[in-house]
Amino acid sequence: MGVFHVLWNLSTLKNGAAIATILQYNSPIIVSVFAWLLWRESLTWRKILAVLFALVGTILVAWPNDLGGIQVSTSGLLVGLASAAAFSIYTLAGKRLADTYNSWTVVTYVFAFATLALLPFALFSKGEVKVSPLMLGAFAGFVFIPTIGGYFAYTLSLQGLQASVAAIVATIEVLFVTIWAYLLLGEQLDSWKFVGMALVVAGVILVSLPRRYRLRRPGVERIVSS
Repeated sequence: MGVFHVLWNLSTLKNGAAIATILQYNSPIIVSVFAWLLWRESLTWRKILAVLFALVGTILVAWPNDLGGIQVSTSGLLVGLASAAAFSIYTLAGKRLADTYNSWTVVTYVFAFATLALLPFALFSKGEVKVSPLMLGAFAGFVFIPTIGGYFAYTLSLQGLQASVAAIVATIEVLFVTIWAYLLLGEQLDSWKFVGMALVVAGVILVSLPRRYRLRRPGVERIVSS
């Protein structure tokens, strides 16, 4: 978790927020493949299609309107993909831990070790930051609500969902970020972003629907049961 946050911030600095977000959402692909290889989680056509919907939707939503300033270096690409891989490790390991331990226990230990991983960066960072009471309040809200609360909810979801499904469903974050950016920050939405949001939602719905029917040849059930 500590390495993930370092890589994510580094990817944002090197690639910009939009491209860093697009690269980050390769995570469902990594999780789906390794969950299939390690634990034989089913890799159905619905899951593959949902991953493609989520990935294409994320690209359409996060891709900046102004394409002139986009430059992605090889190092930036590798850092962005490494960030996605690091979060995938949390999902895969979190799935196994969530099946055994309470979600609060998992989150507490994860963030405790993440703090140790990030501590050297804090100790050797240069410069001083003037902190106002308003900044402290905003920072506290950021820590307790979306960070600790968000990771707790995600870890809790791993108790009842396959790791690959949880990773795909989490891409709905892109939809909420876009809506909040429009309402609070005044960011503009074009038609392609609406298409992207629709694809993300479609991917989440597709992977969340229960499998109700299975094609069978006539008489097979009767033969097997007899």
